[in-house]
Amino acid sequence: MELLSLLSPTIAGKKYSLPLPTVTRQERQKQLMVRRNERALYRRESDLSGTSILSVYKPSCPYKLYTVAERRSDDRDAIDYARDIDWSTSIFEQIQELRLEVPHLALINDNMSTNSMYCNQTAHLKNCYLTFNSDNLEQCHYSW
Repeated sequence: MELLSLLSPTIAGKKYSLPLPTVTRQERQKQLMVRRNERALYRRESDLSGTSILSVYKPSCPYKLYTVAERRSDDRDAIDYARDIDWSTSIFEQIQELRLEVPHLALINDNMSTNSMYCNQTAHLKNCYLTFNSDNLEQCHYSW
């Protein structure tokens, strides 16, 4: 209770009390992590080139997906995705519309890795397989 009192914000001289948590810390973490996927890979097609790619997004996911090279290419102009704010519509609806329109990265990797196709959230890998959240590795398999 004392910690919540210390963390409660004061705005224009009025203190706003924070409510007590209704779920445990572990359950809150589960709720936050349920949307995060970094180790399950799916076969999909790139929405730009139509080539078969690996992705952390399920094939049923509505997001447009590009490879790292396609997304970082200078062939596209980010201004094409610009929108004016519609004050009569919920900002969350507008953000969701933008998320559906702007391409997402199928996997988060660098362009410097060699022979390390089945990896995600990695950089500077060489001859790695099913390696996740790693950097500067060589001949590493089934690692997280």
